[in-house]
Amino acid sequence: MSDTLKDWEVEIMEATLLGHGDHGYCDFCAERSILIYCESRRMDSDKSYNLCPHCTAEYHERWDEQWEEYYRGRM
Repeated sequence: MSDTLKDWEVEIMEATLLGHGDHGYCDFCAERSILIYCESRRMDSDKSYNLCPHCTAEYHERWDEQWEEYYRGRM
């Protein structure tokens, strides 16, 4: 396991601990929270999302796993 944080983990920490980001409703869970802007991780989409810290973590963890699986299959 790496000792460095991923970019999205840093964004979550900054939003949570420092209050960086806009407040509003999460595009996934609809809870009112501080929001983190997340660009699509799909290759065929340019959609973006405003997510709460919890949904941001779930979103990026899921996509990290999917991309790791994709690259394992390509090698």
